[in-house]
Amino acid sequence: GEPCLLIRRRTWSGRQPVTAARLIHPGSRHRLEGRFTK
Repeated sequence: GEPCLLIRRRTWSGRQPVTAARLIHPGSRHRLEGRFTK
């Protein structure tokens, strides 16, 4: 099999998590980019 992209995401309201998601996608169909600033 090919590599996959796994994204785990949580949404918070105050100190409590209100949603959680685990998203898995085929790695060959995605490109991950990031930008960081100081």
